[in-house]
Amino acid sequence: MPSAAAIRRAEELHRELPVVDCHGDIPVDLWRRRRAGERAPLADDYANRLREGGVRIEFMTVGGDQPLTMDGIGSPEIRALELIDDVLSEIDSTPALRAIRTAEDLDRTIAGQAIGIVLHFEGLAPVRGKLSLARSFHRLGVRSAQLTWNMRNEVADGIGEPMASELSAVGQKVVRELDRLGVISTCLT
Repeated sequence: MPSAAAIRRAEELHRELPVVDCHGDIPVDLWRRRRAGERAPLADDYANRLREGGVRIEFMTVGGDQPLTMDGIGSPEIRALELIDDVLSEIDSTPALRAIRTAEDLDRTIAGQAIGIVLHFEGLAPVRGKLSLARSFHRLGVRSAQLTWNMRNEVADGIGEPMASELSAVGQKVVRELDRLGVISTCLT
């Protein structure tokens, strides 16, 4: 059990430093709730939860490799477009939220009161191994990409593969392009 002093210090740090949540599956819930008739669940519900938790920057998973939640009907690029549109539509109409696309956006967010949103892929299935799709998703605001989820995609093997290997030849090109574009790319091993 931590001491009372350690708990107080942790609470001080939580208040003083920006809290960054680097993995949020909120967009999948937004997709479901908006299609059930809710107009703005991100603005009306999640923004308050994030603020209460002290979160200043939220990486929102707007696409990936996960079956059912991210690939829709076998077209992960289509589901990603829907998720991105849901998130950006709410950001555009909510002053308390800001899309982070540049270092300047990040600085303004930290200096102000808005909650910054970074669009993130949890696996690159939506990119389909195509540089043109990597560039298109960057234009839409995706700034962070985990290369795989659990299984293999066109770019690399996931942690669920029995014999993980290096990036595929296509993956090497995609990662170079993401780097050139300034997209943070990560992998799990």
